This record gives sequence, C-alpha cells and structure tokens, in this order.
Amino acid sequence: MKNADFSERLIEAMKIRRMSAADLSRLTGIDKSAISRYRSGAYKPNQINTYLLSQSLRVSPAWLMGFNVPMASDDDLLQILQNPSPAQLEWLEYQKKQALSDQERLLIDRYRSAGENVRRSICALLEVDYE
Repeated sequence: MKNADFSERLIEAMKIRRMSAADLSRLTGIDKSAISRYRSGAYKPNQINTYLLSQSLRVSPAWLMGFNVPMASDDDLLQILQNPSPAQLEWLEYQKKQALSDQERLLIDRYRSAGENVRRSICALLEVDYE
C-alpha cells in the first residue's frame, strides 16, 4: 500500500543524508534539474533513476516510491543484524517481550471472528468494557 508521495520521501531522505540536489546529481549522474522536478512532484523518476537515487541515499527503493516499508536499505538492515549496537539489542529484546505467542494470536483471531454476543461474554468474563 502506498502512503506517501515520492517527492516527500525524496526530500526527507535528502535531509537525513544532508545532501543537496547537486550532491545527489554528482552521485547518481541524474541532471540536477531532473532532481528538482522530482522534489517538486512535477515528475516521477523512471525505474533506473529510482534505483540510483535509492542507492545514493541509502534507502529502500520501495520506501522511496512511497510504500509502507522500512526506510533502511537492505544493506543497512544487514549491517544492523550482523553488528547490532547495544541500543539495537535492547530494542530487539523489548520487541521479543512484546511479541504475541501462537496461543495469544489464536485467541485474538478467534475473538475477532466470534459474534458480538460471544465477544461481549468474553469481555464480561475478563472484566473489560466491550467497545
């Protein structure tokens, strides 16, 4: 699913990487005026230029195109997995604790597929307000 415009993502990535249109033009070989048109939303790049931009900005091409995926490129994700920082390890441990077990997922799925009366009964049993 798309959720953001290419131009918004391009501007965001350029800010994060502290790159000007001239910097990006030098790295990609794409004319500076074309990058300006991409940033303004007047044009969208072809597949090759999207790839060149994403590689130079070290972002996922799908993210740059506006899809709801992580911003990091596969190389960045691989580097994090191979050599995580202490903060990243702490975050991963936290995520593991927050993850649902198979039984919890099954219960949620069954609750969602149950009729309204069953859901009301479950909420009453657990002393939770039914919404």
